Amino acid sequence: MIALLTWGSSSCKPMATDAAYADGTLKVALSDPATDQPCTRDLVMRGIPVVLPDGVDPSQDLTIVVTGDGYSGEAVLAGVAGLVPGGGLDTGATSAGWTGEDGTFAILTWGSSSCPPQIGSAVLAKGTITVTEADPPADRICTLDLGPRVTVVTVPGVESGASYDLVWTASGTSAETIPIAGVAA
Repeated sequence: MIALLTWGSSSCKPMATDAAYADGTLKVALSDPATDQPCTRDLVMRGIPVVLPDGVDPSQDLTIVVTGDGYSGEAVLAGVAGLVPGGGLDTGATSAGWTGEDGTFAILTWGSSSCPPQIGSAVLAKGTITVTEADPPADRICTLDLGPRVTVVTVPGVESGASYDLVWTASGTSAETIPIAGVAA
């Protein structure tokens, strides 16, 4: 799985509706939510989860072409040595990977699609970034589904080219430590 990053409203994130792979290129179609949905007028970096089709080797560079609903673009995602096709992403398992932006990485968590995690704090230490989810409001109503959610985090002061571990604490759970795939930009 990868995360596509787009800019726009934090409350109206597009969805990947199709992903096809051929000849080293991943083509992803994005679709905006229903037009009758109210959206905040903020401008934030949003992460959209995309399940990789069979045949993609995550250790090799991947050309990504994005289309749909006013979206268009092309980027090359650098392969990460040591990752293998079908590398065992378990539904429910937390993972993280660096983006091409300074000090910015994406965290993949699983839970209600209508209640993505909100970051309470992110603290940098030597080789470790500790991120804690903010406690959700007591009156928050969430759908009872289990879907992938991508949360984008930027931490100033990250050393370019260095590897880091993420210590992730979700609301009401114990901390878990996982490597952030790749190296910091």
